[in-house]
Amino acid sequence: MEDIKTLTNISKQSSISTENAQETAHIINRYFGEHKRDQAFRQIEGVISVRFKELLEQFDFNNGVIFSTSYYLFCYTLTDPTIGYQTVQNNIYSNVAVPFKKWVENKGALFTKLINDIKEGDDYLFICRRAVVSGNYAPGKSIYTYAEALLARGENVWIVALWEADKGFKKLKKKYPKLRLTVLFTAEIEVSLVSVIEILKLAEPKVILTETEFDLPGVLGIINKKIPMFYLAQGYYNLPWYDLIGVNTNLSEIHQGRSENDFFHLPIWVSQDILAPEADHDAILRVKDELGLNAQDFVIGSFARMEKFTEPFLDFLSRILAQENTFKVILAGPNNNKSVIEKLKRFVEEKRAIILPSVDVNIVGHCLNIGLDTFPLHSGYAVLELMAKGIPVLSKKDKFLGSLVDDRLPETLKKTEDELQILISNLMKDPELLNEYRIKTNQFIACHSKSDLFLELLDQNIEKIQNLRMKT
Repeated sequence: MEDIKTLTNISKQSSISTENAQETAHIINRYFGEHKRDQAFRQIEGVISVRFKELLEQFDFNNGVIFSTSYYLFCYTLTDPTIGYQTVQNNIYSNVAVPFKKWVENKGALFTKLINDIKEGDDYLFICRRAVVSGNYAPGKSIYTYAEALLARGENVWIVALWEADKGFKKLKKKYPKLRLTVLFTAEIEVSLVSVIEILKLAEPKVILTETEFDLPGVLGIINKKIPMFYLAQGYYNLPWYDLIGVNTNLSEIHQGRSENDFFHLPIWVSQDILAPEADHDAILRVKDELGLNAQDFVIGSFARMEKFTEPFLDFLSRILAQENTFKVILAGPNNNKSVIEKLKRFVEEKRAIILPSVDVNIVGHCLNIGLDTFPLHSGYAVLELMAKGIPVLSKKDKFLGSLVDDRLPETLKKTEDELQILISNLMKDPELLNEYRIKTNQFIACHSKSDLFLELLDQNIEKIQNLRMKT
């Protein structure tokens, strides 16, 4: 691929020019656009990343923040599934996050002075990329859920969205008068940053919460020494800024750069309003007809980014499809699906493997008899969305599952692929067993709200930071 060759040549330059940096930025944009996150870029990521610091120096403040945000995600979405998401944290921390922090500290001195006028108060302020609950955007669903927990307790909450807010958040605003919702609608980082600082002066928050790693919240996390700022991690967590970082992985896996005391457990759950809206039965029947599904089919499915459909996962699907002729598989999600289609080519041609782009899980999800969690790169909210519809989701209980094990019905966890295959076969052959699993899944998800735990942990950690600041 020509773009990979170009990045290879740039990585070999004795010194990085502005033209090199701009071309790298264009290629990163094409990686997310026309290349649809093609995993072939994994071969060049390591060698170009060691030049990130030099590339970043070629940009002004606005374009440098945009480039860094895209570049971090470029690295993260190229995670080698044989290594897992935890191991990749160190390289991004060293090659991307630390240089970005130093660069912002040098470029953002003017904004630091503006922040000094902010006063602490009692409000909770969220900054997020998009205040949306529709589609596959999991971070928006988490912000909705955390904000709803605070609002239900009677707190004042202000949500600042950098790009958009959908009708789900607008309904939340109507339900809770103590919610304020602001959308900035600007691509200029400097303008957005000044706007956020002015909002902070009005809000006088006790804490700032965000699900965003880099971008404007990252800049604010670096230059803001006034208001405690917590990062509610959505996957990547090893950042050298933010006062505290909430994680849903095992704390023993925290890597270089920060103390274990800088992290706290972040319980994962999603508001029931988001997980299982009322089903449109006519739409479900239409989709089943379009996909060629009938009452005799036993359908297994998974919803995730295409890069999570790894070779081990696809090998497993190939094996069960080959052994059980009545099985059909639906895999749906964004990004490049070439390798997935190629791997399941035989079954795609037989119309037993259906590969789809991003879909409405609230419709296509109801086409499944059971869900299957991806492995070794496991899924989060997509699993809960299926379970909330009464669909059992089976998971491989491997070392990469981590604390996500708490979000799985114990009966659906199996240590080996052979055990998984036996359970799938049993559920297909025994309708009573399948119904039993559906009932247990409904019971499990009904008791899955962790809002009280979240609020307790949030209160404890705000107090922790306040006490540390008083001592210093």
